[in-house]
Amino acid sequence: MNKIRSYLKNNDINGSIAVMSGNKLIVNEGNGFADFEKKIRNHPETTFPIASITKSLVATSFMQLEERGLVNLQDPVSKYIDHFPNGENITIQHLLTNTSGIRRLHSIRKNSTPKDIIEEIKKRLSVFKQGPGGITKTLIIWY
Repeated sequence: MNKIRSYLKNNDINGSIAVMSGNKLIVNEGNGFADFEKKIRNHPETTFPIASITKSLVATSFMQLEERGLVNLQDPVSKYIDHFPNGENITIQHLLTNTSGIRRLHSIRKNSTPKDIIEEIKKRLSVFKQGPGGITKTLIIWY
């Protein structure tokens, strides 16, 4: 544990680290600053925006589900999420390929529920059509 702490400090690494051995938590701490200007230190519960990497993780997950026969990318979103705005015309593939016609959600509150997110999407329905040729922005849904 001391070697890990020493490495983090000596290399000016800012972040949170968790190390497990089996089911046993060995290290769980933050190092450096989460916000340099405000001098807010990292701690084990500090969250970090991971930006666009979520797109590839979500897409890969859905492709694995399709491969297992649990989902079809051509299915309408309404098959899986009741009351999704325009959900009968928007497919999972539209969401994954950014061709849903839904304008971008700039941020989603940490404590947002799926219902909150759907309400926000209702406000952002676009005049653009779904599918190839439809102009759209990125939509990321966090659950």
